[in-house]
Amino acid sequence: MGDFEIDWNKYRRMVKKSKKRRHVVKKKQELIDQSNQELISSLKNMMQVSKLININMLKEVLGVDSSIFYQNLFNLAAKLGITIEGDYLNADNVSVSNFIRALNKYLKLNISENLLMDEKLTCQYCGSSLQPNTKFCPNCGAAL
Repeated sequence: MGDFEIDWNKYRRMVKKSKKRRHVVKKKQELIDQSNQELISSLKNMMQVSKLININMLKEVLGVDSSIFYQNLFNLAAKLGITIEGDYLNADNVSVSNFIRALNKYLKLNISENLLMDEKLTCQYCGSSLQPNTKFCPNCGAAL
């Protein structure tokens, strides 16, 4: 066999850099999760106060680009059965968790599934609890 020598110092430096990168990535994800948790909390507070949500206030809270926000607003409203009344979304028949999940999907907020798992899914028609990724409500049969 040929001569093969391992430069252990170089190897240790590479391992150290790799660990450092993983730590930075983990820290960054923790900050993103914390920011998303604050966002979820703000949305919950908005919906507990009123089911009429000011569209401009919602856009500001989400911090989403205007073109993306308005482009997807109608898809979001149609999917959830929310009516748009002037400058307001009427989210009277939508649970907070379903609203947050739809915002995440249509506005590409990148809220991690782990944070969303804490939010209980409910059918927007009958209020029954649902499992994630359910297409139809097992209680009333409504398409979700």
